Amino acid sequence: MYIYIYLFMIKFNKYKYLKTKILFYNKRLKFNSKKYLKYSMLKNKFYNLQIYLNNKFQILLLNYLISKNLILKKKNIYLLKIFFNLNY
Repeated sequence: MYIYIYLFMIKFNKYKYLKTKILFYNKRLKFNSKKYLKYSMLKNKFYNLQIYLNNKFQILLLNYLISKNLILKKKNIYLLKIFFNLNY
């Protein structure tokens, strides 16, 4: 009788240990995924901001060049009046 109870207790504790281990693993996984989600959202925001700033800068540069009469704008085509040296 005592042996059965003892075996049952071992099995129960083993099950309990595994259950807590699984719960802890799931919790950690959830926590890590939330952290990664926040990180990816932040990364995405910065990436979008970078694209926005690049576009904004290009627009400002084009407006500046048009205002200084260095570029001709015909319809949607920008014609450069100056030639850039592209030898890197």
